[in-house]
Amino acid sequence: MILTENINLTDSMLFLLSARDTIKEVVGMSSIEHKDIVKNFVMNEASDYQIMSLLIDGTLPEEKYNVGEEMLLFSQLKEQVVSNYPILSEAIGEDLTRNLIFEVGPISPDYSSAAPIVEFLVSKRTFEQRATRGGGAAVIADPKKALDIVKTSLKFWKGKAKVIKDRIAAAAAPDKATLALQLKTAQKKITGLEKQQGSITASLKRAGVLAAGKGKGAAVAGAAQATTFLKGLPGAYAVGAKLGISATAAGGVIALGGLAAAAILTYASIKTYKRFLSQAAKACKGKSGKEKTACMKAYRVKGLKAQITDLSRGLTGCAKTKDPAKCSKSVTNKLTSLKKKLAKIQK
Repeated sequence: MILTENINLTDSMLFLLSARDTIKEVVGMSSIEHKDIVKNFVMNEASDYQIMSLLIDGTLPEEKYNVGEEMLLFSQLKEQVVSNYPILSEAIGEDLTRNLIFEVGPISPDYSSAAPIVEFLVSKRTFEQRATRGGGAAVIADPKKALDIVKTSLKFWKGKAKVIKDRIAAAAAPDKATLALQLKTAQKKITGLEKQQGSITASLKRAGVLAAGKGKGAAVAGAAQATTFLKGLPGAYAVGAKLGISATAAGGVIALGGLAAAAILTYASIKTYKRFLSQAAKACKGKSGKEKTACMKAYRVKGLKAQITDLSRGLTGCAKTKDPAKCSKSVTNKLTSLKKKLAKIQK
């Protein structure tokens, strides 16, 4: 069993997002009905444990959260990576292959890669601060719990503001100025929390986690439908089939699953693109207006071209996975999307 002692939060989040995107691509290429419901479930409602189970074992557990089992799934992924080290090192580079083994791991229960939570964390820079500085208060991975926390905080600060107002009314002149500053601070807190509440609520409604005007039942029914569809994917996309680890006859090498391979290649290509964005932030610093726009565009084009090159090179590695067709179709579909994106930017 391979456990990650020093998990890189940013890279782990990025890998899980790549896994969600890979599964979504597979759903999009399948012939099932109600694809939008299934895609919504994959991107917005499924837990990271469920995503890893689909990626590695090809099964969708009814239990939404299980930290222990999630750790085992990551361990199985790492065993696949170690067993296929030469192939992956050639496809994505040795540094990134080692990154998968030693730095990528579960981010539950503090975080989640579900879209509503990611949107909230990014908007508040909470995840970035925790990842770069370390420490800090944990963020609840369940979006509804996050909303409850904001509501509770909002209630507290509104109560405090009322108390301060009452004290101002009864205070002597010298104390009014101090109390007025306290009131201003409380009002700023209230404004910020109200924005957070609106942001989380809107994200959850867009994701279908909170069904506007339909009550809890609609969201639950949507998840149940998605679960049924995912378990019943036909033909080459049968999620119920084992797609992950399987000992081969030759030397007991652990075969790399098609979905897992596609997720790894997607992860590697996004890491490449992010490197160019980091370069752009430095190179375009100090520029403004059209000059800055042109500078950023140039680096985005470079990044997309490098991402396409990486994915194209990695595509050859699909032939050595347990399910070459699934891996190739997923990566090819991603390449098509990236090429369209590049063409649009270059217009």
